[in-house]
Amino acid sequence: MVKLTANAFLATKISFANEIAGICDLVGADIVDVMSAVGLDRRIGPHFLRAGVGWGGSCFPNPSLWSRTSADCICGLPHDHAHP
Repeated sequence: MVKLTANAFLATKISFANEIAGICDLVGADIVDVMSAVGLDRRIGPHFLRAGVGWGGSCFPNPSLWSRTSADCICGLPHDHAHP
């Protein structure tokens, strides 16, 4: 549970940085400057805040699928297997 939660959290940080990169493009801000400043906050930290093509690796896809499926089951929602 701890590993799955940690990997899901890291994937969330990377995905968030990618979303902010899109906003930065719209307003003319530099994503590197923005995320570097955000990373100075000790509660957040500078790691896993680089925007890029996405996230991957052998451990990242499974937690994202697991967390969505688990949340659906816990909340009693039907799970759409086509869109994990």
